[in-house]
Amino acid sequence: MPLHADNSFAFDTGKSLLGSCDGADLTKQALCLGKISGYADMLQALKMICLDNNVNRRQTVVVVLKFLSDHPEDIDETAPSLALAALTKAFPCSADASKK
Repeated sequence: MPLHADNSFAFDTGKSLLGSCDGADLTKQALCLGKISGYADMLQALKMICLDNNVNRRQTVVVVLKFLSDHPEDIDETAPSLALAALTKAFPCSADASKK
């Protein structure tokens, strides 16, 4: 099957990310935590966010989900771009930290 023939290769949207974070299903919760943790890990590696030792993965999930609920007009944007907006706002780097 050609890659363009199936939309399953499309990026998650805010709406689909919320769907994977919704409910008590442990598999969905693990998927939610994994996706948002992946976004946070990449942003930290690129020095776009700065997480200190007191921030845990669950807190990054809370930040992203709150951002999604506070910005319903953006829910159809890509999940990575929404996570970027949420996490850079919540965990900015100081000018010195971005030079490391």
